[in-house]
Order: sequence, then structure tokens, then C-alpha cells
Amino acid sequence: MYLEQLEKFTQLEGSGAGFLTQELDLGLTFATMARESLRRGRIRSADRERAEATKAHEAVLKFLPSATLTSEQKTKIERRLSELESQLERLAGLVVLLAGTSPI
Repeated sequence: MYLEQLEKFTQLEGSGAGFLTQELDLGLTFATMARESLRRGRIRSADRERAEATKAHEAVLKFLPSATLTSEQKTKIERRLSELESQLERLAGLVVLLAGTSPI
């Protein structure tokens, strides 16, 4: 998977900001899906979706240091990365809490 991401990253025109933004969008979408799955009591689905959000987070962390970004791009990406990290932390806690009270 990371090889495919690296190829995408190197093929993008410009700085890689588009790739990083796309991965953050993906991660935040999966985090939202996980939260909704938890609300509906679908622990397994929520855990899988949280894992996908985590993969997107890891991809951003891996490629961010090599990206050439403007100050504005870097600020936006770091803000969204922080948002994703916060959501992942909350989801991890909720999944563990609910997994202990619901059959998986």
C-alpha cells in the first residue's frame, strides 16, 4: 500500500500538498464513519474504519517531511492532522470502552 502511495506522491505535480490533503480527507472520513458505526453499536465496523483512518494518518506522517509546502499549506495540513489525531484518540478510547460492554 505504501509503495502505491509513494508512486502517487511522486507523480503529483507540485509539492505533494494535494496527496497529503487527500489522505487527511480520507482519514477524517473514516473517522466519521467509525464514530457513526459506534453510535449504531457496530463495534467491528468501527474498529475497521478506525484502522483505515489510522493508515491514512500514518501515510501523512510518512510523507509530510519530504513535501515542499508553502507556509499556508503546512499550517492547514498540520491543523487537519491534529484534528485527525484527536479523533483517532477519542475513537480508540470509545472502541475499547464499548468492546468491554458489548459482544464483538
